[in-house]
This record gives sequence, structure tokens and C-alpha cells, in this order.
Amino acid sequence: MPDLNQREKSRGRILGFDYGSLRIGIAVGNRITATAEPLDIIQNRKSTPDWQEILGIIDGWKPEILVVGLPLSNSGEETEMSAKARAFAKKLSNKCRIDYIMVDERYSTLEANEVVASLAKYKIRKRWAFHEKDDVAAQIILETYFSDIKDQPLIRHG
Repeated sequence: MPDLNQREKSRGRILGFDYGSLRIGIAVGNRITATAEPLDIIQNRKSTPDWQEILGIIDGWKPEILVVGLPLSNSGEETEMSAKARAFAKKLSNKCRIDYIMVDERYSTLEANEVVASLAKYKIRKRWAFHEKDDVAAQIILETYFSDIKDQPLIRHG
């Protein structure tokens, strides 16, 4: 659990993660302003994340909490990938000693595809980056979290 000093430094910062078997998208958001933006994409080689790089990002941003997308089936049931995302979240939390919350990420990849396609169309994001949309999916996961917690106190799980 983060100490008071770290919480004060975070100023409402939250990091969001879109766990995938090939890549992990990361976004940064602010609980106070309820805004988020894409941050980075980390390779997940053989289901082994680059923990050093991830922990470096966490150390640099000093978030108060981590939000990890929970991939569910269209009907809302857990999948094999759900278990992998939960295992990633737990390991991440243990490594950095920051609590995490799982957020339903259904349709976040579809929405990220639409966002990135629009950005590429208007040359805001390069076309080669179209296939790497995991950071935008992480942004959408954070935005979902902010929408879900509107007018609610911060509740920690993990």
C-alpha cells in the first residue's frame, strides 16, 4: 500500500493497463479531472512482461491506484484471458505495492480501433501505429473507470 507521501505526490494520478498476450497498453489518467491519455505500449514476450520497464513507468508517475482491464465475453462471463489479466494485475500490484482495480473492458479494443483509425485518417497518429492501439485501449479502460466511479469515493481492491 502506498504511503501518505506517495499519495500526496500522485495528485490523483492513476495508471491504466490493457493486458494482452503480445502487448500491454498503458495510459495515464487523473481521478480529479477524470481525464486519461495513452502513454506507452510494452511488449509482452512469451507472456513475460518487461517488468523493469513497467515498474519504471510506475515509479515515474507515482499513481495512487492501478486500473487493469478485465476481458470478459460478450455475455459478461470470464474467459481464459480474464484469468491471465487477473494474474497480471495481482503480480503487478505485488511488485509495486500499489492496489489495483479490475474494470470490464468489453468493447474497449473495438472503440480503440475506431479512435486510432480516426487519428490515422487525420494524420494525428501515423498509419504504421494503427495496429498498435493498446495504449488507446488502456485510455478507454481508464475512461470507463472514471465513468463508473463518478460521485463515488475511491474504493480499493487487490
